[in-house]
Amino acid sequence: MSQALLSFLRGEGPDGAGRTLNEVLGRDDDWWEAKHDFVQWLFPNPLPSRANPRAPLLSDAVIEVVQRDAEIQANVDRALLRFTQFLGFELTDEGYVLLESWPTAKKRWFSRDTHNGMRLTRTLKFLTGIGREEQAEVLVAALLKMCRDEVGCGITPMTRSYWRSTLDMALAPVPRTFVARAVVNA
Repeated sequence: MSQALLSFLRGEGPDGAGRTLNEVLGRDDDWWEAKHDFVQWLFPNPLPSRANPRAPLLSDAVIEVVQRDAEIQANVDRALLRFTQFLGFELTDEGYVLLESWPTAKKRWFSRDTHNGMRLTRTLKFLTGIGREEQAEVLVAALLKMCRDEVGCGITPMTRSYWRSTLDMALAPVPRTFVARAVVNA
C-alpha cells in the first residue's frame, strides 16, 4: 500500500478509487465537499480512517520518502493550497486572505462544525508527521484567528482544541526518561 500512496503523491498513480492527484486537485468545491474517500490519500495519517478504512497509512518508511522526494513535497504544497482554497482562504506572508468564494465556503464549513474540521485535523497531523510543524503552526494560527475575527464562527471549542493538540503533540519534547530508556534498550 505504501508504494501506491507514494505513486499517488508523486502524481503518477491512482488512489483507491482510480483517481490521480491531478484529477482530485482539479475537481470543483462541490465535489470536494461531497466526496469522503480522497482526503486520506492527500493527507495520510498513521491511524486508520473511519471514513475510508482502506486508505493508506502514513508509516515511517513513507515519511522518509516524502521528506526527501522533491516532487512529492511540491505536490503536498499543491494539495494544501487546493484544500485551503476549498475552505475559502489562502495563506500569505501576512496571514490568511479570504477569497471570493468565502461566503459560500463559510456556509459550507465555518458557520457550523462539519467533517471539514476533521479534515483539517487530519491535514495538521500529516504536516506535523512529515516534519512540517512550522507550516502546521501557521495554518492553526490562521484558523484560530479566523474563529476570533470572522463573524459567525461555528467551529466548536473541541475541534479547535484538536487543532491545537495536534501541534502540541508534534512540538512537545521527548521526555528525558523516555530518551534514557531508549538508549538503555538500544
